[in-house]
Amino acid sequence: MGRELWLKLENRQVSGSFKMRGALNAVLAGAPVTPIVAAASAGNHACALAVAARIAGRDAVLFVPRGAPQAKIDRIREAGGQVRQVEGDYDDAEAAAASWARGRTDVDLVHAFDDARVVEGQATLGLEVLEQHHGVRTVIAPVGGGGLLAGLLAACATEGVSVLGAQGDRTRAVYDALATGTAGPTAVVPTILDGLAGRTTQTAVDRLLEASARVELVSEAQVAEAVRALHGLGERVEGSGAVGLAALLAGVYDPAGPVAIIVSGGNIDDAVLAEVLAGSI
Repeated sequence: MGRELWLKLENRQVSGSFKMRGALNAVLAGAPVTPIVAAASAGNHACALAVAARIAGRDAVLFVPRGAPQAKIDRIREAGGQVRQVEGDYDDAEAAAASWARGRTDVDLVHAFDDARVVEGQATLGLEVLEQHHGVRTVIAPVGGGGLLAGLLAACATEGVSVLGAQGDRTRAVYDALATGTAGPTAVVPTILDGLAGRTTQTAVDRLLEASARVELVSEAQVAEAVRALHGLGERVEGSGAVGLAALLAGVYDPAGPVAIIVSGGNIDDAVLAEVLAGSI
């Protein structure tokens, strides 16, 4: 490709994804200090919040879709989090979490991407990339609800570094919202990018529009190819974590180099990884 490429391996974080940054910042940021932290999550935010709560000596109650990868459910429980599995998708889990927390004064409900503390925590990833990779000109990152992209844009805004987002064509909530300016309902379909599935919010969209965010789509097949490429480098990466590399390999972007790719998570079920490696996906 004729450009220098760096991989920022957030799949090696203690919770298995970049979400550790936002979760830890939210738990340690101060008020409200409650005995319980709670959240809805497709999986990785819940894993991270369970670890963060354990560090802070608090309890964590996490609402996840019943179809969330077992690898993520196992990580939550290993960290001491209480798992509440909800029928349906991420949006159903979010509704269940909000209903459970409503009116309670002992719970801090930490939104997966539309929480200022979480966005601030994700911004540390951008600052770290700038510190570790002097001269980087472009960062490509996965996009789910938009919290990571917002954090990266905030961190890189004054440094002349372009931040580009990549989202799956089956997990396109932010892509569609940026096109219309409005966060709308999102169809949920089977995908190997489970960590990016679900809706976004108008607050998150407005934040990205203000920062002139750019997001493009990649296909399931392109993501699977990126997962295989990373596996060949010895990295276990989930579909959501490989979407940035997929965008580069597929030519969706032709960015100025050096380029840093955010490999955002590695919590993939063994069975799904085996299918991807076998070329079944």
